[in-house]
Formats: sequence, structure tokens, C-alpha cells
Amino acid sequence: MDLRDQKIIQFSDLLKLEENFLINLIELDKGIGKNNLLKENVFLLFLSLITTIPLIIIGKPGTGKSLSAQLISKSMRGKYSKEKFFRKYPQIIQTYFQGSESNSPEDIEKLFEMAEGKYNSFDERFKKNEIKKEDLPISMILFDELGLAEKSKTNPLKVLHSKLEYAGKKDGVSFVGISNYSLDAAKINRAMVLSVPNLDEKVEKISEDLYKNKKQVFDNLVKTYYEYKNILFFIKEFMIIKQLSLQNNDFREIINFNKLSFSEIRKKKEFKILLKEENKINHNFHGNSDLFNLIKGFILEVGRLSTSDQIDVTDIIEKYI
Repeated sequence: MDLRDQKIIQFSDLLKLEENFLINLIELDKGIGKNNLLKENVFLLFLSLITTIPLIIIGKPGTGKSLSAQLISKSMRGKYSKEKFFRKYPQIIQTYFQGSESNSPEDIEKLFEMAEGKYNSFDERFKKNEIKKEDLPISMILFDELGLAEKSKTNPLKVLHSKLEYAGKKDGVSFVGISNYSLDAAKINRAMVLSVPNLDEKVEKISEDLYKNKKQVFDNLVKTYYEYKNILFFIKEFMIIKQLSLQNNDFREIINFNKLSFSEIRKKKEFKILLKEENKINHNFHGNSDLFNLIKGFILEVGRLSTSDQIDVTDIIEKYI
């Protein structure tokens, strides 16, 4: 066959094939959709765990970060795994840690000691020939709210610098950090980083039958959510400009006589400072998790209706948001 007649397979296509293969093996509870965010999270988590390469996932609430870690841990149970594929890999034993602004360096040291201790207990049994090598687990550290811990005055995450370095890592221990905020380069450079984007403006497979029949409603709910978020952010920016005009005569003249466009005002240093400090309107008050809850609620409500009943979307939104 002429090679020119063959379809060229891109590397990104191979990654998508692997993502789809893996997500179809994961044990998903009813109502969890196989969207692109979940596929990417699960794929990189699996890769990170079996290679013990540290992984940091950064994304807004509701982007499936914690859920993905729970799913991969639930599915990877070594020889007791439900799927034959996962039986070829070690079981996951998890050490969970909730980050906060009150964390200290000692907290992080104890976290790693705990995870290493769990692995060592299996390793000692292996050395005594009590268990086989394939029974050795992967001890996963799941560090939630990594971004909050970074805000601590005692700088506890500096401990990670040595712990995540190749020479400082303990065999059998894998690190997964989850953050709602971006982190400094010192942490990011020592790990594989997945920066999770916001939701696509479409909803993927949620429930086969419901999605086929109500796709337009789902799409409209997501589009409305994004319009709502954009309007909130616009109001927040407008309030900042109004505040600048009251505080600064130069800005008052600029705004009154339309000497600068809205996009140019956004670039001003004074505007950026106030935007960072302004908390009167939190445009992230309703996050992606609220949207997910709304869609789940919609599915539940529709399931209770007969085919002839009318759907009152407004009532459903008020009930689940």
C-alpha cells in the first residue's frame, strides 16, 4: 500500500486513544460524565503513579481534581482490581493531607514520613519473603489545597523542594498535589504539572438516554452559566473604574471624556491593584461544582417526570443553585 494513502496519526491522537482506553476501565459511579477534564486528570494521575513522577494539578473548584484522584485510587487495587488491566500494577495506598494557611514545615515532614512508613511496612514483609514483589504497593501522597499551604507564613512547602527532587524521593512513594491557585516556579519545576482549563462550553456524555433527548437544554445551561460569570466580572470591573474615578481626578477626566477605551483602562497599574484587592463581588461565588450539581439535579428532576410533563428549568435552577 502507498504510504500516502494511509491516514497520518498525530501524537495527540494517540494520547486521546490512551485517555479513552483508561477512562473506560475506571470504576465510575452513576452520574459521573466522561468529559475531557476527567480523562486528562485520570491519564496523568495513572502515569504519575506508576512512574513515581510527582504531579501537581492546578484548576478551579469543580474541575474534577479530587474526584480523579479518588477514582484512580479506587480502581487500582493491585491483584484485587476489578479490571484485568489494573491487576498488572501495584495497589494504591493513599495518605491524604488537607493543606491550610496554618501548615508548618513539620507537618509536611510528618506527611512524607507517614507515607514512607506505609510503604516500608510492606517492604519489610517482602524482605522476609512474606509477600511477593508484585504485592508491593504504591504509597500515594494526596496533598489537597496545596495553594492554601503556600500562603502559610512559615513557608511549609519549601520542604517539597528536597522531597520532590530525584535524589530525595523515596522508592514506592508517589506525590500528587492539588491546588486551586497557581504555584511558584520552584514547586512547578520539580513536578509534572497539569493546568486544568475551565469547562468547555458544551457538556459531554452524562447519561446516554437523557443526554440524547435533552442535549439542547444542557448546552443552554452551560452557555447561560458562562454568560452569568462574564456579566459578574464586568460588573466587578465597572465598580473598580467607578472607584478610580472618585479617587483620582485624572481618571475622572479620562472616563468622562472617553479618552481611553475599556481595554486600555484595564492595563493601568491603578486598575490592576484595585482588581487584586476588590472583593465586594466574587465572580467565582458560583463555581463549576455548582454547575455540575445543577446538571445532576436536572437529570434527577427529569427522571421523575413523565414524557408529557413540561420542564420548568427556572424552578430546577432555584432548587439546585
